[in-house]
Amino acid sequence: MKPRFAGIIVAGVAAIMTLVTYGAGAQEKRDTSPSVLGVGFLPGVNQDFLRKNMLVDLEARTHLKLRFFQWNGDADTLGHLDGPADSVLEWPEAALDTACEHGLVLPLTKVLDNSDPHHAATGEAEQGNTHAAPAPLSTISPDIVKPSATAGNPQHNPVPHKSTAAGIDWLPQGQGKCGLGAWMRSMVLVWDVSKFQSVEGWSDFWDIAKYPGKRGLHRGAEGNLEIALMADGVSPGDVYNVLSGKDGQDRAFRKLAQLRPYIVWWETDAQAVHLMASGQVLMESAPAERIFLADREAETGAPSATGKTLRYGVQWSGNLYRIGWWAAPSGANPLMVQDFLRTWAGKEVQQAMAGQTGLGTFSPEALAGLSPQIIRWMPTADNHWQKGLKIDAAFWAKNGAMLNERLNQLMK
Repeated sequence: MKPRFAGIIVAGVAAIMTLVTYGAGAQEKRDTSPSVLGVGFLPGVNQDFLRKNMLVDLEARTHLKLRFFQWNGDADTLGHLDGPADSVLEWPEAALDTACEHGLVLPLTKVLDNSDPHHAATGEAEQGNTHAAPAPLSTISPDIVKPSATAGNPQHNPVPHKSTAAGIDWLPQGQGKCGLGAWMRSMVLVWDVSKFQSVEGWSDFWDIAKYPGKRGLHRGAEGNLEIALMADGVSPGDVYNVLSGKDGQDRAFRKLAQLRPYIVWWETDAQAVHLMASGQVLMESAPAERIFLADREAETGAPSATGKTLRYGVQWSGNLYRIGWWAAPSGANPLMVQDFLRTWAGKEVQQAMAGQTGLGTFSPEALAGLSPQIIRWMPTADNHWQKGLKIDAAFWAKNGAMLNERLNQLMK
């Protein structure tokens, strides 16, 4: 072979080897780059909180690239999400019940395993993993799910609490068949403590002679009919049994009609806070987390045991609570979803969420580290939720339109 051609061949081989090496390096780089996980939020406080305060922190903890987007909570729109195919979504309970029943979302048992989500999501080799993976959540076994009277609604059958030595504790109310509890929020009885120090329950809300003044209520039948029945002596555990029949509905509307001259309706959380802050109402039914934020910012009021001022009083007896859920569409990568959920369940993340939003955390470890001021307003603390009633999403999905129309007629 002539030297000139031999030199060309050598140079060509060298160039090919360079391209191969570069391609391998590029492929390796692609394999180890963070995967993109969509995080779909319902409109509201969670979306604002995470977008503004925790995006960078959550990404660092999960080793994922998070893309936040808004969605409407309707299972029919799962095929048209404004986000990646691999997504975890915030769900209202009724919609998640339906999606779970029809297999449209991943079962929690498929998501919460003990594999390494960082390794699976990025394809990074064991020796190349320089980040410690978060501690895994407890695996939840399907054989410990207990049937109940509401067996048609999977989220009404929380999985009993199960922990492992390497696991992170999560309250049983936040473990469902297809979802992990994202937060709990409660509607509570609140008042201005400069007027009086305490009330015992919803019966006092109706006692105009003892507590003269206006009452604030959220416009709509949901929640108000439950409150009316509890004020009329129905125990929280019997409310939906009574409300399921026409006689019970008539009873609730009669009780509500007694307050008609004194009711000031509010439609948004901000309006509820404004009614109390401006003194337009003496007491009201209001979202605990929003009054907590107002209470924390108040500069006047009755001194608490810690010496801080507390403007608003709260009564947890007869509170109405609901749970928001994290769940992923059935086609999502379960290991990526697991990575996000494990991070969400972390102590620091949960304490930040509770302290900055007032929403209830399901993490016992986070609850143990919260200040008394926050605990006072936390639905999941001190058994507050046990003193109340969980909103029956299935009942209102079936009866809401009819009962709202009847309330509109009553209040004209």
